[in-house]
Amino acid sequence: THPFAPHAAVAMLDETRTQAFVQRFGLDEKAASKLRELAPDQQLRVLQEFAPPADMADVSGKLISFAKKVKKTKAHAGSSASSFGDGSQRLAACGVIWQLTHYLVMDFEATGDNVDSRTWEIVEFPCVVVNARTLEIEREFHEYVRPTRHARLSTQCVQNTGIQQHMVDVADPLTAVLGRFYQWLGDFDDGSKACVVTCGNYDLGTALPAEIDALGLPPPPAVLRQWVNIKVPFSQHVFGAQGGKARGMANMLQLLGLQLVGRHHSGIDDSRNIANILKHLAQDGCVITPTGHHTYDGVPQTLPVKEIGA
Repeated sequence: THPFAPHAAVAMLDETRTQAFVQRFGLDEKAASKLRELAPDQQLRVLQEFAPPADMADVSGKLISFAKKVKKTKAHAGSSASSFGDGSQRLAACGVIWQLTHYLVMDFEATGDNVDSRTWEIVEFPCVVVNARTLEIEREFHEYVRPTRHARLSTQCVQNTGIQQHMVDVADPLTAVLGRFYQWLGDFDDGSKACVVTCGNYDLGTALPAEIDALGLPPPPAVLRQWVNIKVPFSQHVFGAQGGKARGMANMLQLLGLQLVGRHHSGIDDSRNIANILKHLAQDGCVITPTGHHTYDGVPQTLPVKEIGA
């Protein structure tokens, strides 16, 4: 039995997706109303298939015509008024809204040698690329990082992460690792095709900005200035109006009935596990949208959802 009732929050999720679509194409009130009149499977088809060119003059009128055409056609084989298709279709609908092709799942590990997380240094830098339509992992970036301000790893860091001193001693400092990572990003760098997914706001809200500030580096590419804290859509989707909150990656895996693969607090293993959470949420119809951003000229802005744990 699935650990939660997926349709409890369907109305909220559907409206969120529809509103994003309306805003993206600047639809007028009549077109938006026509879209909302459609049955769920018909609405999904419109969100997936309606892709007007940028120079189209009457987008709202074309949407109304397309919606009428969809309404007259029979539902997709195997679907019904209460069916929302498979997970790849649902995330594809989100991808049409964003024009995304991939998600970049990231989970840094840091020295963690005092209570001020802004002074910690990144010692493991992973990124797992998930195809936004197939929901499968396509490639990975993974490097350890040599800390430069506090060269010796604390006992707590070694015990939590499994990273040994010799592993960072032979690694490059963050400036070199970032250079290779930026090159590896390729055309993901401007944020138009990909969005980062993390487990919390620490990675891109605190860790990377603090390191860039400490090292005197320029701001990172646009794709690293916004992110999805997976705890937020998870909590909204799983708990809904009940108001429960995700307590961390291991807790989310447990609630989804998934096994934790690898070592908890290994950055690359955690990234793969977070990618699995993302996949299963998407397959269950959860809308994945950014929850935080950092302009690098002030404090990060995050969706105000209380978090418990890390």
